[in-house]
Amino acid sequence: MKLSKVLFLVVISIIASSMSVGCAVLEKRYTPPHGEQGKNCVRQCGKQQQTCKSRCDKNYQACTGQAQQKFDQNKKAYDADSQRLATDARAKEECSSHKNFFKKLVCESSATSPKPQLDTSGCDKDCGCINDYDFCWTQCGGTVKQECVANCK
Repeated sequence: MKLSKVLFLVVISIIASSMSVGCAVLEKRYTPPHGEQGKNCVRQCGKQQQTCKSRCDKNYQACTGQAQQKFDQNKKAYDADSQRLATDARAKEECSSHKNFFKKLVCESSATSPKPQLDTSGCDKDCGCINDYDFCWTQCGGTVKQECVANCK
């Protein structure tokens, strides 16, 4: 009995510690390189990062624009289907009032159309610009360290 109590306490402490691990706040600390050449190199890294971000933003805007166009097309088709289904529903009401067996068979079919969704899941805002910048920074002689600044263990 004592062993199960100890085991229970160990399991609870493991669960409690694993829950707090995911809440750590990390920050990057950039230490610049020494000398004028290193500083010029780092400035070039900044320009490359800006170019990367601009290109990434343009690609993202184009992607979301295409997604919006596809959504608009699907919405038109959905609206047309909804109109057709409303007409079918009225026809079904008429069918149910008739006793003709063959008419009833035709009337019992039903159709539905899925509501369109705006899907931007294929549009990526992260083009790796930060990782490229960090790599460039270190190639210039600087250092990049990721440090825990809150909820650290």
